[in-house]
Amino acid sequence: MAADAALQDPVVTAAFSLATLALGAVTLGVAYLSLASWNDSRLEAEERKRADQADASRAAASLNGGARAPKVPKRRVKPALTAARGGGKGFSK
Repeated sequence: MAADAALQDPVVTAAFSLATLALGAVTLGVAYLSLASWNDSRLEAEERKRADQADASRAAASLNGGARAPKVPKRRVKPALTAARGGGKGFSK
């Protein structure tokens, strides 16, 4: 009887360890799938929001006859003023 108990103890220990590792692997897999699902749904909602905004801007543009607001040209600093402010090349003034 003592020989059977000594033989069974390592088998039970190995089976319990294997079951614990399998349960941990399944838990990590479920956590990964939940995180991936959450991230996908979040990205899908953002894409849907962008598409709705693009549709709204296209609808507004069609109401305006397709005309867009005129672009305002950027102001440029004259080269003479740039050099006077110390923005020239090198360290000399």
